[in-house]
Amino acid sequence: MSAAIAFHPTPSAFNNRAWSYFKTGKAAQGLPDAERSLQLRPDDASTLGTRGLIYEALGRSEDAIADFRRALAIDPNMREGREALQRLGVSP
Repeated sequence: MSAAIAFHPTPSAFNNRAWSYFKTGKAAQGLPDAERSLQLRPDDASTLGTRGLIYEALGRSEDAIADFRRALAIDPNMREGREALQRLGVSP
């Protein structure tokens, strides 16, 4: 993933690496990549979802809720966002 970013630093590449860090239990390491992806493409529901999951894993519930709600505002059909908000005990 890092080689892809070095060659072609796209928002998707940063989001994919953030997701990979999250999935391997290294959420904190993924946060800078999720944030960089959102700098490049601020209204990407998928990246907002990734960052929301990272925030949730880091115990930053309010930040996670904000990201999931923003993602759902962009993509109302985002099942993962709805499930995450339900898990966090709030409504969309």
